[in-house]
Amino acid sequence: MHICFASDKPCAPDAADNVSFRGAGASKSQLSRFIGIGGIATVIQLGMFAGLALITSTVWANIISWTLSTVVANRAHRSVTFKVHDKDSRQRDLSVAAAFSLVALVASTLVLATVDTNGTMSLIVLISVNGAVGVARYVALRWWFGKHQHSPVSAPRVIAQPAGA
Repeated sequence: MHICFASDKPCAPDAADNVSFRGAGASKSQLSRFIGIGGIATVIQLGMFAGLALITSTVWANIISWTLSTVVANRAHRSVTFKVHDKDSRQRDLSVAAAFSLVALVASTLVLATVDTNGTMSLIVLISVNGAVGVARYVALRWWFGKHQHSPVSAPRVIAQPAGA
């Protein structure tokens, strides 16, 4: 399966990794920045979670660590990943990004509350949930900044094609 984030043009396979990112502002470097910032935010969250889990429940440790790491990540994604610097819409953008991030918090909290996890297993749960939800957040944030900003980011359109097409 070949996935292409494209504008109106047909999608051509990328020989390097069979994933092509095109359209105004759509690039592998943008995805790399998103992954890098998300990775740093996850490390921050895991560090805070591990420390807080020693003094409180895993659910509260998750909520507190998520909140702090999400504020940092959302600000960085807005300015670094999507290169939006408009001060007039900053609060709205950060609120929307936080709303998209709530999916990760709800998912990880439900898993931590229903599964008897502790120590390393709790960290594995958080990494798994953050990774799974991260893909959806990337698409949602690209859509948001593409639709609601006068920035170079375009809304993604996924076109599925057979790998040889």
